[in-house]
Amino acid sequence: MKGLKNNQNSLRVLDLHYADIDQECTELLTEGLLASEGLLSLNLEGNHLYHKGVKGLTPLLWGHKSLTELNLVNCGIDQEAAKELADGLLANKKVSCGVGVGYREEG
Repeated sequence: MKGLKNNQNSLRVLDLHYADIDQECTELLTEGLLASEGLLSLNLEGNHLYHKGVKGLTPLLWGHKSLTELNLVNCGIDQEAAKELADGLLANKKVSCGVGVGYREEG
């Protein structure tokens, strides 16, 4: 995350689909991405985020100024996680978020 903090405007698109990112990683990822002011698109498709992981991403939705695309398809988004996500998206209306219809059991 130190690299993201030192290069705040260099990262525009981050594609981490199916990268085995779990619930525990999202808080650290969010911390680094909040410092990356130029980020426009984040793809986390297929990672094991579930409710705790989505909760870890909500500061990104609330506090990021340039993010416009977020892909959370097949990330185990349940009803609780969807509420957390909806609250963040209401706070940052410029973000388009794909969540898909698939649900993956936590385990």
